[in-house]
Amino acid sequence: VSSRIKSTLRLAESLLRDLLQWASAQQESSTLKLENILLKELVDKLVVDSKHEFADKSNEFINAIHPDLTVTTEVNIISFVLRNLVLNANKFTEKGTVKVVTSSNQNELFINVMDTGAGIDPVRVQRMFDWKNRQSTEGTRGEKGSGLALLLANDLLRKVHGRLQVSS
Repeated sequence: VSSRIKSTLRLAESLLRDLLQWASAQQESSTLKLENILLKELVDKLVVDSKHEFADKSNEFINAIHPDLTVTTEVNIISFVLRNLVLNANKFTEKGTVKVVTSSNQNELFINVMDTGAGIDPVRVQRMFDWKNRQSTEGTRGEKGSGLALLLANDLLRKVHGRLQVSS
């Protein structure tokens, strides 16, 4: 029971932190602070902060981002988005792998968070970014969510001219 309480508290803390970052970005949207960020280091830090969640599910995390890859963006936005994508991948995977890789195409960088989890129903993928029809799906251990973090992540990415795409 103690590990379940700790997990619930970590989830609540993460959601609160995400909501505060989102609210802050909403207020400061005209004054985004763009920085050069070593992407691999940022992802490594996010995963260290979530190592217990990965260990609880016996998931392996692979950060396949090149160590020298630098992106210019707002660090709070990219941290919020990546933390949520990585934790969602972990939520729906057990005894599997969560991997972050990058690819590029001319002037675009793609950051892919992939997992070996159960996948997402195609109908759900189509409705994923609809505020009125958002839903939560229980994770592999009955973890709850509001469906809100992914919507916030998509909204924040638009502020730095990014976009979120989901496929199963």
